[in-house]
Amino acid sequence: MNKKFIAGILAGIGAGAILALMFAPEKGSRTRKKIFRKGQSLAENLKENFTEFIDQTAAKLDSVRKR
Repeated sequence: MNKKFIAGILAGIGAGAILALMFAPEKGSRTRKKIFRKGQSLAENLKENFTEFIDQTAAKLDSVRKR
């Protein structure tokens, strides 16, 4: 993944959070909690995917070095 891709994901999360607050049918504090939880979940998924990408890249580099 490159920096532009990660920046795009973070910008999308921010834009989604703002729109959710603007159009939310629930109380603001409840909506903010939901957004926070969703943001944490997305951040964890992004971290896991990035770690997997790094592991796969390292494995490929090791394979190339052995050749």
